[in-house]
Amino acid sequence: MATVIISQLPPPPNETGTGSSKGTDLFPATDITNTSTSPTGQTNKYTLAEIFNWMLTAQGLVTYNACQVATTSSLSANYSNGSSGVGATLTNNGTLAPLAIDGVTLQAGARVLVWQQSSEPDNGIYFVTNNGSASTAWVLTRATDYNTPAQIIQNGVVLVNQGLTYSGILFQETGAGPFIIGTTNIIFSEYAVGSEEGAINTVDADSGSIVANSGVITISGGSTGLTTSGSSSTMDLVGTLAISNGGTSQTSVTVVPAASSWSGWDTHKNFSSNNVLEGYTTTTTAASTTTLTVSSTYNQFFTGSTTQSLVMPVTSTLVDGFPFYIVNNSSGNVTVKSSGGNTIQVMAAGTTAYLTCIAVTGTTAASWNCEYAFNGGEGSGTVNSGTSGDLAYYSTTGTAVSALTTGTGVITALGVNVGTAGSFVVEGGALGAPSSGNLVNCTGLTNAQLPQANYALSSSSGNFTTTSATFAAVTNLSVTLTTAGRPVMITLVPDGTSNVSVLGCSSGTGVVVTYGIFNGVTNIGQGSFGTTGTTVASYAPGSSCAAIDTSVAGTYTWTFQVLIAGGNTANVQYFKLLAWEI
Repeated sequence: MATVIISQLPPPPNETGTGSSKGTDLFPATDITNTSTSPTGQTNKYTLAEIFNWMLTAQGLVTYNACQVATTSSLSANYSNGSSGVGATLTNNGTLAPLAIDGVTLQAGARVLVWQQSSEPDNGIYFVTNNGSASTAWVLTRATDYNTPAQIIQNGVVLVNQGLTYSGILFQETGAGPFIIGTTNIIFSEYAVGSEEGAINTVDADSGSIVANSGVITISGGSTGLTTSGSSSTMDLVGTLAISNGGTSQTSVTVVPAASSWSGWDTHKNFSSNNVLEGYTTTTTAASTTTLTVSSTYNQFFTGSTTQSLVMPVTSTLVDGFPFYIVNNSSGNVTVKSSGGNTIQVMAAGTTAYLTCIAVTGTTAASWNCEYAFNGGEGSGTVNSGTSGDLAYYSTTGTAVSALTTGTGVITALGVNVGTAGSFVVEGGALGAPSSGNLVNCTGLTNAQLPQANYALSSSSGNFTTTSATFAAVTNLSVTLTTAGRPVMITLVPDGTSNVSVLGCSSGTGVVVTYGIFNGVTNIGQGSFGTTGTTVASYAPGSSCAAIDTSVAGTYTWTFQVLIAGGNTANVQYFKLLAWEI
């Protein structure tokens, strides 16, 4: 950046005299009588552009005539390069309207600094040849002092006079030549006028005056409370910036909560406060859909008497760990869904859900973690009296069961399939969905009242006989059972009639009966019995007449089979086959 040393500037043009400042001046100045070039009595005035050009030219910089405005973004326009830049134009290709730039509506002949085009060779100094209308496109043409390669000088400076953003700003062309207009990038950036040490004493923010001297550099004329002190090549800010001026009025970060103070993170990235007041929104359910965004409040409360759908924000707009707390105080269900329409949680009346974004990609329920809980706690009601070690329950309104206590509470009646206060339901040996029947007291229960194990029992074999020398299935001794994959014991049991249950065979020395328990066609366990001398065997089955099947979960059929050699007869009398999943 070039440095303008106020004390080393040459004197202004040799003009003296008296006059009064003009209200039309762009810079506060006093009109004077030009005694060297103008007729006697004529006065001249110096504009802001003339003063800057005088200062910058004195430093060896090339200057251009001031522009009325500078663009604030890339213009929507078609570029035509004319004849190697001469007569080159930018023509509106967007919505037809009068040309306005940086808050200024332009007229034909206005000079415009175009410096932010997406195609940088299109940048430059233009003038308005057609200011456009609702039916006519505006047209800008390259200025005649900036449309040939020789006129575009690197580090050349131009002032902008008007505009909401760039009024009074100098711009400098920083791109390097040689320039081929329409091909070489033309690059402008804001240009700052600096000062060497000791060159400026004060800058008055109200009057705009600059006083050159050596020593301390002070900024005055405002209410910031800041001063700058200069020595050698450094400049230090002194003081604090008031909150009203965009500062904090603080000199250090406070990590311990203190009233009316700014807080900051400690060395472990922890933030301390007595409380953080999070925003909340209350929605009355109306069988409609509420859609959250990254700007939605943390607390979402639902009231009313019907259902509602709640769609979570698109996760790509969030960060990991982004939370929402949802409370359903309505009497209907609130269905929480991902942005892709997948159900995350159906919230019953009186429940809460704490949702945390755990993936910033994807639109399914997998992008969210949901902690779901009931609001009601343990309910209310009266606990019946009882003896130590009994289970206490509520006998009136409120169906929740209290904690196990000592000396209070006894189950006096469990109504099954009733659903009133103080009721339990029993299904398959566990608390679950209602079933039929009543369980009265906890003593004197019959087998029929207890939950049943998974088993299957065949019909009776009757008085079965066979002379087969190969395995023959005994009549009726076949059972089928669907298992959960636990071991299954298969064994003979008496048929429960008054008849004696025995296994037997005809007389004769060394007669042997072989039996087997089959899973389908697979023999999973077998044994044998026979006669001694001429005694007829009569065998009451025990552990040797059983087998354990360890097959995986599935549905299986087991059979009991026997064989006998030598034309003898085997007997299986009054048994049933039992399969029981352990």
